[in-house]
Amino acid sequence: MNKALKVLLGVVAIFVTVLFTAQITATKVANKVSDTRSTSNLGAAELNRYTKVPTNTSFDCGPTSNIAVATSSARQYLALVNDGATAVYLGIGASAVSSKGIRLNSTGGSYEMGLEGLFTGSIYCISSATSTLTIVEANFAN
Repeated sequence: MNKALKVLLGVVAIFVTVLFTAQITATKVANKVSDTRSTSNLGAAELNRYTKVPTNTSFDCGPTSNIAVATSSARQYLALVNDGATAVYLGIGASAVSSKGIRLNSTGGSYEMGLEGLFTGSIYCISSATSTLTIVEANFAN
C-alpha cells in the first residue's frame, strides 16, 4: 500500500470517528431535553432521557453551612450557579467549610453533574456573606 493511500485511509478513519462521536453527542443532547419517560435501545446499553422539565430554584448561602439541595435518589442532573457577589463553597454529602471543597466563584461560578458520577445525596453551601445559588435539577419520574 503506498503512502498516499495510507494517509487517505487514516483521514477517512478520523472523519468516521468524528461523525460517530457527533451522532452520539447529538443523541445525548436530544434525550436530555425530552419531557417524557423514554429509552433508546442501544444493544446492551440504554440511554435514559429526562422525564420532565427540570426544576429551577434558588438558595441563599450564608456564613453557616446549610443544605442547598436535598437528597434525591431520583436525581438525574444538577447544575449550581453562584449568582452572588461572594464565593460559595460546596459540601458534597457533608457540611460545607469556607475555603475547602468545591469553590464557586462570584457572579457565575458553576458546578454541574450529569448522569455519570452523579451524586444523589445532600449538597451544602457556605459563603462569607449572603450569596444566591441558582439551582437546576432534573429527576426520573417515580
